[in-house]
Amino acid sequence: MEPNITQAIDQGTPLDLLKTLSSSVIKSVAVSLYGTVPLYLELEPHRPLPDLDLEVLRTFLLEAVASLSNSERAALYHKVWELAKMQDPRIHGPRWGELHALDDLPRLYTALCRLGHTTADAGSAGGGGDRLHRVEVLPFQFGEGGIGAQYYSLGERLGRDPEVGRIGWAIYSLFWGPTLSAPLGPLWCMRGLITPSSSSSSCIHSFINGMGVPTLEHAGRDAVVLSDRFFGGTNLHAVYNPTHQAHADGSLTGFARDALRMKAVEGGATSKQAYLLAQLWLDYLHAHPRAKFLQVAHSEGAVHLHGALRLLARAGPAATRVLGRVQVLALCPAHFINPATYAADGLQVVNFVKMEDRTINPWGTGAPVPGRRVGPHVCVVEHRVRHDDVHNDPHDFMSWDYVDAARSWIDCFFQTGDLVAR
Repeated sequence: MEPNITQAIDQGTPLDLLKTLSSSVIKSVAVSLYGTVPLYLELEPHRPLPDLDLEVLRTFLLEAVASLSNSERAALYHKVWELAKMQDPRIHGPRWGELHALDDLPRLYTALCRLGHTTADAGSAGGGGDRLHRVEVLPFQFGEGGIGAQYYSLGERLGRDPEVGRIGWAIYSLFWGPTLSAPLGPLWCMRGLITPSSSSSSCIHSFINGMGVPTLEHAGRDAVVLSDRFFGGTNLHAVYNPTHQAHADGSLTGFARDALRMKAVEGGATSKQAYLLAQLWLDYLHAHPRAKFLQVAHSEGAVHLHGALRLLARAGPAATRVLGRVQVLALCPAHFINPATYAADGLQVVNFVKMEDRTINPWGTGAPVPGRRVGPHVCVVEHRVRHDDVHNDPHDFMSWDYVDAARSWIDCFFQTGDLVAR
């Protein structure tokens, strides 16, 4: 069955204007009451570590750490923990960054660079300059909550990124080189997508969850189902969107705080979640200059995804060029991502929604409503109840309806590097 896509966008409705106004007001009030916290987005890779003897290098880094204030040192240890979480989701403990800061000197150096603490007189280490972009993010008590925003991946699937030779000639040449020696394998794995592998990773896909997911364990369970159904059991490099709700069943107070946070981000504020997404894209795409990045978001996660796209779109030409290599799948999005908003050549987006989803319709920003047509970046999915599946709610992104609807776009991405063939 062909997806239902129309080809034009009508002007906003009065409800859309009300959403925009309320978001702007909530953002202004939130910033006035809670303030913001400065972080630095590393737009360009920092210079490599000085080519020094290991002990000299260790001494240089220890002196840099010792020169920091107590609050700066705490931020540094948190950054060390954050960087480590990008690579290994199994680390834990409130003092992990402090206890393991010297385990990996390049990681400690990266943390110093990203906080703007390196100087030009330290060997060949460079200062921030135009490489670092200062970002004012919402503070923890308003913008995050719970255990806080952080990176995670599927620990039991580390190294199981899509395998070279199993996803086509185009993706091989995109990530690894001009020739392909391995035969093409099956593109689909059962009803999921992409045959998993334990070696030779070739690309990356990421996920940010929606509202009301109170633990990393809960987020991980959802990510496993997403991986199995959409990506054939491969690893996901994800950003955890925390919640003010203490339990999965929800609470009125926690829901209200989450909703206010969401509207503040829509109104122009930047969340830590958006910052983490943007830095994840920058890191991977700088490390893989010919690659593209597939980002998946669900519900409120799409709002923070919008914040990350907006952040890079405003950070200068270098960031905008990277933005053009990001591809987006938004499932039941609370904010419908319109690629024209960000003026980035190459950015491709598909938003998937069911008209029966009353969580999104009509409350989501840009949600399709009766009498208004939607653009080519929106796919309206038919809602079918399947008695052999527990994922039947119209807002449940793990429904086979969404898997079937997204199949052709994901197929295209892993063959050509684009969601829509050029």
